[in-house]
Amino acid sequence: MEVFSCGALDGQDVQGFRMSNASGMSLTLMSYGARITQLLVPDREGNLADIVLGFDTLDAYVMSGAYHGAICGRYGNRIGGATFVLDGEVHTLSSNDGGNHLHGGLQGFDRKNWVGTADHDGNAVSFRTVSSDGEEGFPGNLTVTVTYVLREDNSLDVTYHAVTDRPTVVSLINHSYWNLAGEGRGDITDHVLTLNADHFIPTNSEVIPTGEIRSAREGKFDFTQPKAIGRDMAVPEEGKLGYRNDAANLGGYDATWVLSTDRTMKWAAKVVDPKSGRGFVLSTTEPSLQFYTAAYLDEPIAGKSGRPYGRYSGLTLEPQNFPDAPNVPHFPSAALRPGDVYLSKQSYAFFAE
Repeated sequence: MEVFSCGALDGQDVQGFRMSNASGMSLTLMSYGARITQLLVPDREGNLADIVLGFDTLDAYVMSGAYHGAICGRYGNRIGGATFVLDGEVHTLSSNDGGNHLHGGLQGFDRKNWVGTADHDGNAVSFRTVSSDGEEGFPGNLTVTVTYVLREDNSLDVTYHAVTDRPTVVSLINHSYWNLAGEGRGDITDHVLTLNADHFIPTNSEVIPTGEIRSAREGKFDFTQPKAIGRDMAVPEEGKLGYRNDAANLGGYDATWVLSTDRTMKWAAKVVDPKSGRGFVLSTTEPSLQFYTAAYLDEPIAGKSGRPYGRYSGLTLEPQNFPDAPNVPHFPSAALRPGDVYLSKQSYAFFAE
């Protein structure tokens, strides 16, 4: 395990952590945003490539608003109207996506410099932060720990743990953009995706759920069988899904699929790059999965490859609670109360075929 300085932010040292396994797989993390900044994974020939979009400098991560590799919270995804009611009390949040709240607000967890602790024997790093009562409008002092573990079988495990001293809502995500061909090496439209989900959550024109849960079978959103991401990407869904990608005629995906809601570990997605053979199977305890093809990614800052990232240059797969769950009674509860523990687990099992 290598521990190093990435620079300073507001007088605080921002730490980097780099670990590897016997297969040559290597993971690099940064305390700013508790984020993944590099992941080297072998292809079918054993050649390593960095499959996570990102930057070479701390300043670039600070300048970017695209959440590269970061932990987002307190609530990943959107809360409609930037407000919710919990136990009869109205809570007004910061608005940073039109009139809605997105990924924790103006100064979410992606903007925090977390405290990192390396476990050299366990090939793991834990990041800890405290979100104070009233931060971005959320109630309660929330103590959060996120732990990354790189295993010898080429899997990456991520565990989220949180406790509160006052009733609040929580849904934490990792917002890594993946390109299994290697970051900066074209787009992800030929990646092949399979989802363990046959229903999705329709949204309105502001990407806020309507409250409906709809079958994804035999349409644009059907990934129950392996399908190239680009095959149906530009198919419009007029009258079915009003999210902004279609409204702007950009095509692509920015939607939430429904998984099992029993909070047990289950596989959620499998994605493969046919050219390199790299792939991973994502498993999670969360009840839904956001899939985004980065139709709005337009980074003016050059990425690690030396080229700016544009539309479809990466994809996100974000296990989470349902978007806007605090405002939809029949969605899984996002409430966390004193004495209870928020615990969420994800595992990325990497392979080459």
